[in-house]
Amino acid sequence: MELKDLHEALGGLDAKYVEEALNYKRRRRRLLPAAATAAACAALAIFAAWLLARPGSGEAAPSLPLLELGDGFSGMGYEGYLAYDISELVSANPWSPELGLETLPVFKSGVSRDAYGRPARGDEAKMRARLIETARRFGIQEDELNIVSDGGSASAKARGISFSVDCQLTVWADFETPAPLPEGYSFTHRSSTYADCEAAAEYLLAEYGELLGMDEPRADIYGGDYNIYGEQGYGIAFYDGGEGPVEDILGFNFSRAVFYCNDAGELSGIRFYNYDLSQKLGDYPIIGPGEALELLCGGRYITSSPCEFPGRDSVRRAELIYRTSGWDENYMPYYRFYAELPDTGNAEAEALGLRNYAAYYVPAVAEGYLDALPLWEGGFN
Repeated sequence: MELKDLHEALGGLDAKYVEEALNYKRRRRRLLPAAATAAACAALAIFAAWLLARPGSGEAAPSLPLLELGDGFSGMGYEGYLAYDISELVSANPWSPELGLETLPVFKSGVSRDAYGRPARGDEAKMRARLIETARRFGIQEDELNIVSDGGSASAKARGISFSVDCQLTVWADFETPAPLPEGYSFTHRSSTYADCEAAAEYLLAEYGELLGMDEPRADIYGGDYNIYGEQGYGIAFYDGGEGPVEDILGFNFSRAVFYCNDAGELSGIRFYNYDLSQKLGDYPIIGPGEALELLCGGRYITSSPCEFPGRDSVRRAELIYRTSGWDENYMPYYRFYAELPDTGNAEAEALGLRNYAAYYVPAVAEGYLDALPLWEGGFN
């Protein structure tokens, strides 16, 4: 498709951004062949997918229950990103519009909530089992653990490692004595480059890969945003890949391990995300990104940004993700749109020329399967 044709099809979206979308390529990932394949899918290729929107607003099938949207932003801060250009924000998200997915699974979170809808309790047996299973990867047996539980979390300490698990079965393993990386490797919050993190990820996978509990670990060097002082940062994570696109997407969103460093660049801990997907509600029809864009422009979105969506021409990128906060009743897919706001709201960032990108979410599940679409009402949704 010619740039002119795509520009017209997108309703007059600034041709500068359409051209960037067509020419954009993610940074190449050298860790694993599968990751390199995922990287070939350009993040900004979403704009080409506007034309692929499928109808999906019919009535829900009797076999699939209506989905209630949770208050997933309560207690959360503003999800915004500072960068000089949207292409600096990177991840290994395996979704791309070219996959042409028609359905995706939805799961009930299984987290109990209090009278205010806040996550309160989890399955104590599952929390305990998850903590024990994670400790065993470190060579620590169950009889070495004195597990303390309060219903919403459980914790234990052994061999200089503090373990804790929350009601969503996320396990923290914090090292009493951080582990330095060998000379020549750099993994810090704000001074390591993307290439530094790629190299560090290769080392971490070789050194700690058996701790991940993954069949096919794939690297995710994510981030690329800046703080108000102009310092860019990246994170290192791995996710469990699958045999097909849906399995890849589920692994990326639900089965992850994130490595953490201290200010000295030493490995200080690992966070293991492995959500409970035992309560599958079904495979739900999803809308295309084009239909999601129209809903976004109509105010049908949720966001932690205090700013109203600034309009179609502000969209710089979109991707499909699962929202997994403890406030969400169901784990279901959403389109996350990155919109460029008129200003950063910070004098230091403005002086550096940084741009402010805020996240706006539109349910990917077809409207007929939702109890109600969200509607922006001038505040956090």
